[in-house]
Amino acid sequence: MKKQKIKDRKTVNAFLFDCGGVMVESEQNAVYSSAAKIFNVSQKKLEETIKNTEARLQKGRETSIQFWKRVCKKLEVTYPGDTAVRNLWTKDYLRNSRPQKGVFTILQYLKKRYPLVVVTNTIKDHTVINRKRPAFQGYTILYSNEHGTRKPERKFFILAARKLHTFPKNTLFIDDEMRWIRAG
Repeated sequence: MKKQKIKDRKTVNAFLFDCGGVMVESEQNAVYSSAAKIFNVSQKKLEETIKNTEARLQKGRETSIQFWKRVCKKLEVTYPGDTAVRNLWTKDYLRNSRPQKGVFTILQYLKKRYPLVVVTNTIKDHTVINRKRPAFQGYTILYSNEHGTRKPERKFFILAARKLHTFPKNTLFIDDEMRWIRAG
């Protein structure tokens, strides 16, 4: 039997990795739990409010303090003060997020053979922490708060493709949330 050439063969020649939930195990639940106690609201209500309000923060268009004040207004609760909310994003994040050693082993392997970019919807407080982590050194990372765009926006993925020097159709995107994979 004669081998046939496959037309329009899709070839992966670059990788795009999400950070939170893939490269970093993040116990976001612990942060939400702490915040719910501080604001004296249900964790579910707080999570919904955050998810409906986080875009400006993740795009770097407001500070964490401004964000939490907006969340308090939406929740109709008293703002607990700058120190309390700043600790949610810093101390709780440091305590509850850990780089995944196994994933970083895979990343090191891939990085030697393919263009690889990391993308993350994040905030300035976490960007500062992650830039100091030894595991993050040597990677091209697109932090949403530094580029004024985030997943699922097309602009964010186009920026990533430019960094990869390839077409999006030839890029394998690894994320832990299906909504972002569909967008990518």
